[in-house]
Amino acid sequence: MEPVPDALVHGDLGAANVHWSADGRLIGVLDWDQAHLFDPAIDAALMAWHGWDNVKAAVDPETYRRARIYDTSIGVGHLVGVLDGRPLTNIDVFVRSIVAWLDETSNDEIP
Repeated sequence: MEPVPDALVHGDLGAANVHWSADGRLIGVLDWDQAHLFDPAIDAALMAWHGWDNVKAAVDPETYRRARIYDTSIGVGHLVGVLDGRPLTNIDVFVRSIVAWLDETSNDEIP
């Protein structure tokens, strides 16, 4: 992929960290301990728990494409762990985790 300018990436946009109002407006993002400078497509991929169609509607086509590539190739959660500086003290477990994830998602397509 072509390089993109770094941006502030939250790195943990799970449901517990993203809060919405009753009318669907974003009202808060909590838990910034995994924030770092990187490709904003990481946060787009982390929001896929809302569905990829929603992500596609929320970001530009190139960010969407990169988000799908990050998520489909290695699993964005694994990538964030490495970017967060977590030591890879047990490479075998890390590789087994990625292989298992790839086996589960091998039918996903990158648009």
